[in-house]
Amino acid sequence: MTSNIHQLHIIKKPLQLPLVAITQVDRLVRRWLDHPDPFLKRLLKFSAISRGKRLRAHVTLLAAQACGRVNPKVVRLATAYELFHYATLMHDDVLDHARERRHRPTLNHHYGNEVAVLVGDFLFTQVMRIVFENLPAALQGIVVRAAGQVCLGEILEHRFRGDLGLSRPAYLKVISHKTASLFAACGLGGARLAGGTKNQSDGLWEYGQNFGLAFQIRDDILDLVGKVRRTGKPVGTDLKEGRITLPVILGLRGLPTRERGKFRQAVRSGKNIAFIQDTLVRQGFVARAQSEAVKYAQRAENALAAFPDSRAKQQLISLARFAVERDR
Repeated sequence: MTSNIHQLHIIKKPLQLPLVAITQVDRLVRRWLDHPDPFLKRLLKFSAISRGKRLRAHVTLLAAQACGRVNPKVVRLATAYELFHYATLMHDDVLDHARERRHRPTLNHHYGNEVAVLVGDFLFTQVMRIVFENLPAALQGIVVRAAGQVCLGEILEHRFRGDLGLSRPAYLKVISHKTASLFAACGLGGARLAGGTKNQSDGLWEYGQNFGLAFQIRDDILDLVGKVRRTGKPVGTDLKEGRITLPVILGLRGLPTRERGKFRQAVRSGKNIAFIQDTLVRQGFVARAQSEAVKYAQRAENALAAFPDSRAKQQLISLARFAVERDR
């Protein structure tokens, strides 16, 4: 990866990838969010108002394109991954008591936790329908395993909430399951459905895994130092919910003794967010966490080394760089 990624360039516009198939995914997502029951239909539409960047679909489609071509089964897989992501967001918002996501009210805030959990569960059933009605058995296994990994990651994250002794390896294990496993499945699934070789499939699995780690570390950084008008959620949400992320782990272990006590107390209480922010930025721990994110983005790019140059490969590289340079 070229050296310019070592500097923190902020991208203020969403990444635009000229991929026609994403419009097909959009159409299928809307179809699967349609329902004859008017109340459920309204809930499903509400759940998808802030659909975000569609990164899981992009990784799936670009992985397939890098190995050959995007076919209808790849589009269906990308749709399933997007709906799965929507479902996890429904449950995350309940667990986090979130009131807004990307400047819009969350489903749980608008309709209550019970409804949000049930809508998330319904979306999971839609994912399973797509996978088991439309995809070969090998791909079914990939999706089911990824779903299990994501759930394990959420369980581990809950286990470690408020644990000021959380180590860097344990944190990486959490985000590897919670976030990176699904991106790895996107790369692997797209490659397999496009007829990619074992080496290509392995490379795109590795790309997705490292992309996911880079993306989540950057997400955790933005939770601390991002701008609300860009991220669409309050700063310091992770701290308030007891989630100990990489910049905080680095601070808890690296601060001078004279500052460590006050910092630990602030982290434990989940209050005085401004003090925590200032300390982590001033002492260079946010920059160190950013360097970790860049390292994984570089590994994602390196995983594509065996692929011949192509538009899809360049877009995957752009996506990895976007993961660590974005401000939302």
